[in-house]
Amino acid sequence: MDNENGTPKKKSYTFFMVLVILLLIVIAITSVINTYYLFSINFKLSLLPKMDFSGIQNSLKEIGDSLDIGVLDMFK
Repeated sequence: MDNENGTPKKKSYTFFMVLVILLLIVIAITSVINTYYLFSINFKLSLLPKMDFSGIQNSLKEIGDSLDIGVLDMFK
Protein backbone atom coordinates (compact mmCIF):
# COMPACT_ATOMS: atom_id res chain seq x y z
CA MET A 1 0.00 0.00 0.00
CA ASP A 2 2.81 2.42 0.77
CA ASN A 3 4.29 1.76 -2.64
CA GLU A 4 0.99 2.51 -4.38
CA ASN A 5 0.49 5.72 -2.43
CA GLY A 6 4.09 6.85 -2.92
CA THR A 7 4.21 6.30 -6.69
CA PRO A 8 1.50 8.80 -7.75
CA LYS A 9 3.03 11.48 -5.52
CA LYS A 10 6.37 10.97 -7.23
CA LYS A 11 4.72 11.11 -10.68
CA SER A 12 2.89 14.33 -9.86
CA TYR A 13 6.11 15.78 -8.43
CA THR A 14 8.04 14.96 -11.61
CA PHE A 15 5.17 16.31 -13.72
CA PHE A 16 5.32 19.64 -11.91
CA MET A 17 9.11 19.68 -12.16
CA VAL A 18 8.84 19.19 -15.93
CA LEU A 19 6.32 22.04 -16.09
CA VAL A 20 8.60 24.32 -14.07
CA ILE A 21 11.59 23.47 -16.27
CA LEU A 22 9.55 24.12 -19.44
CA LEU A 23 8.37 27.43 -18.00
CA LEU A 24 11.95 28.46 -17.22
CA ILE A 25 13.03 27.52 -20.76
CA VAL A 26 10.19 29.59 -22.26
CA ILE A 27 11.11 32.57 -20.05
CA ALA A 28 14.76 32.29 -21.08
CA ILE A 29 13.91 32.12 -24.79
CA THR A 30 11.55 35.11 -24.62
CA SER A 31 14.16 37.10 -22.68
CA VAL A 32 16.74 36.44 -25.40
CA ILE A 33 14.26 37.42 -28.13
CA ASN A 34 13.26 40.62 -26.31
CA THR A 35 16.90 41.56 -25.77
CA TYR A 36 17.61 41.01 -29.47
CA TYR A 37 14.70 43.25 -30.47
CA LEU A 38 15.76 45.97 -28.02
CA PHE A 39 19.31 45.96 -29.39
CA SER A 40 18.07 46.00 -32.99
CA ILE A 41 15.78 48.97 -32.26
CA ASN A 42 18.65 50.77 -30.50
CA PHE A 43 20.91 50.12 -33.49
CA LYS A 44 18.28 51.43 -35.93
CA LEU A 45 17.83 54.55 -33.81
CA SER A 46 21.58 55.14 -33.80
CA LEU A 47 21.53 55.17 -37.62
CA LEU A 48 19.07 58.08 -37.70
CA PRO A 49 20.55 61.51 -38.38
CA LYS A 50 21.31 63.52 -35.27
CA MET A 51 18.79 66.24 -34.53
CA ASP A 52 20.22 69.71 -33.94
CA PHE A 53 17.79 71.81 -31.93
CA SER A 54 20.09 74.79 -31.41
CA GLY A 55 18.81 76.52 -34.56
CA ILE A 56 15.22 76.08 -33.46
CA GLN A 57 16.06 77.41 -29.99
CA ASN A 58 17.77 80.47 -31.44
CA SER A 59 14.86 81.29 -33.74
CA LEU A 60 12.37 80.87 -30.90
CA LYS A 61 14.50 83.15 -28.73
CA GLU A 62 14.53 85.80 -31.48
CA ILE A 63 10.74 85.57 -31.81
CA GLY A 64 10.39 85.86 -28.03
CA ASP A 65 12.70 88.88 -27.96
CA SER A 66 10.74 90.61 -30.72
CA LEU A 67 7.48 89.98 -28.85
CA ASP A 68 8.94 91.05 -25.52
CA ILE A 69 6.09 92.94 -23.89
CA GLY A 70 6.11 93.77 -20.23
CA VAL A 71 3.14 92.92 -18.06
CA LEU A 72 2.53 96.62 -17.29
CA ASP A 73 2.65 97.51 -21.02
CA MET A 74 -0.33 95.24 -21.64
CA PHE A 75 -2.56 97.37 -19.37
CA LYS A 76 -1.71 100.79 -20.85
